[in-house]
Amino acid sequence: RRSTADAVATAALSQFQSGRAWPELTSQLARMCTGARSEMLTALEFLEVLRDEAESRDERATAMMWVYAQLAALQEDTGALHKLLACGLMDTDVQESMVDAAARVYCFCAAGSEVPEELQLSVRALAPYLAQAVVRQPREACLQAIALSASGDPTAWLQPKDGNLPAILAKAAMESTAEVAVRQAALKAMLQLLLALDS
Repeated sequence: RRSTADAVATAALSQFQSGRAWPELTSQLARMCTGARSEMLTALEFLEVLRDEAESRDERATAMMWVYAQLAALQEDTGALHKLLACGLMDTDVQESMVDAAARVYCFCAAGSEVPEELQLSVRALAPYLAQAVVRQPREACLQAIALSASGDPTAWLQPKDGNLPAILAKAAMESTAEVAVRQAALKAMLQLLLALDS
């Protein structure tokens, strides 16, 4: 699946850099974002590959602008991106979870000066889903997403349905059996949240 995603991402960016649109790609992605679980997994993987491919291009800023335009198009027409990320963040499958990939795409869209404002706001509205994902299991990708986007709307992280997020972050940061990367991400998320609330 990864090699196919690589090939399509390369072709998509080449089309764009040649001045040609590829509306069929956007339509297909929109269908996959709201399709079967396997299709959603593929869509998330493709979006991550597309981001990585754009960031490696010589004309990075131009390539990234196109990637954000594709993401915005997925959201504007049918809300497909919102549905994909919401399903991904709420995924409870143990074998091949969508949570990490959804959190990374969330991060990509919710933080950064290059992100179009409307896309950023629509993705940040998913903060409760991300908070609930951390409450269920403090995964590194989710913790990193909170750390990167806490300054945008710190109060959004204080109202998860299922628990006290600051306390969960503190517990994850002190959990001796957790991986170092997870503990560091939890500490960073907690500090960013505190800084945002104090500012």
